[in-house]
Amino acid sequence: MTYIAPEPVSGLAAFDWYLALVLAGAQLHGFDREAIAEFRAVPWQADPTPDRPGRVAALSALAAHGITDPVAFLQQDHHPV
Repeated sequence: MTYIAPEPVSGLAAFDWYLALVLAGAQLHGFDREAIAEFRAVPWQADPTPDRPGRVAALSALAAHGITDPVAFLQQDHHPV
């Protein structure tokens, strides 16, 4: 299942945990360097709701694959907005 926003809103940044989850999945599934670079170029921000259920689940999934700090994972080649 894929979510497609009915009306994309420009100027928004992905939450750090969400982008880390997408990037980790892309790397795990062997996406090419160009695709990885495109994900790394996406602007991101910290989630202001630390107990958001999706965030909690994503952090658990990331930790299960050795990524305990999604911000550090993203900052390897990219910086937040």
